[in-house]
Amino acid sequence: MKLKNRIQSFFSYFKKEKKEEKKKENVIFFDLTSSINNRKKNQKKDRKKIDHNPITKIKIKESALEKIFAISKATDLECYCLLLGYDDIVEDIFVPLQEANGVHVTVDGKNIMEIKEILKTTKYKVLGWAHSHCTFSVFFSSTDMQNQNTLLIQTQNYTKDYTKKWVYGMTVNHKREMIGYVSTQYADNFSIEMKKADICIIKDIKNEDEKIKIKKIYQTMIHQKLNMLKY
Repeated sequence: MKLKNRIQSFFSYFKKEKKEEKKKENVIFFDLTSSINNRKKNQKKDRKKIDHNPITKIKIKESALEKIFAISKATDLECYCLLLGYDDIVEDIFVPLQEANGVHVTVDGKNIMEIKEILKTTKYKVLGWAHSHCTFSVFFSSTDMQNQNTLLIQTQNYTKDYTKKWVYGMTVNHKREMIGYVSTQYADNFSIEMKKADICIIKDIKNEDEKIKIKKIYQTMIHQKLNMLKY
């Protein structure tokens, strides 16, 4: 009887130990599950923080805009430039070697590489691009939209919280009409949205003489950089 009692008490103790271990396992499993669930909840919260409102403003210095108008007005061929600046403000433009006719412009990749040295010395970034439509109305064609989204992939412009990536695009004509679009890419799903933008001009030209000087320099420059497109 004593032995039997001892065996029974041993098994009852063993069962008790097993129950305690199971409880601990359940607690550990529960902690792990709750940790994973919390992480998923936090990820969902983080996703909710990304607002899907596209960027709809192009900020550009008056001097940079005058340079774009100058190269446009100087020729009856389409022309192209890159928009340069700090943060989200266009401060200057870069005019590469290019070939064009009245409705089309092409830029060889090796000619864009000239910009590397400029970016290195000025600390500018490529914020976007602009092109002219000569005497035609200002609009964005499907090709323009495709080109802009390609530039979006190639550039590194982010909002301060890194939830959105963006790039500017502009079209101007001889009448000094202009239109702007911004392509916005969202960090959570990588979708791209292109929207018409308000062009906000930041005054930095002091007088008319300065404007005339810009016009002369950039009208001369475009004739040096632009060749007739050969088919």
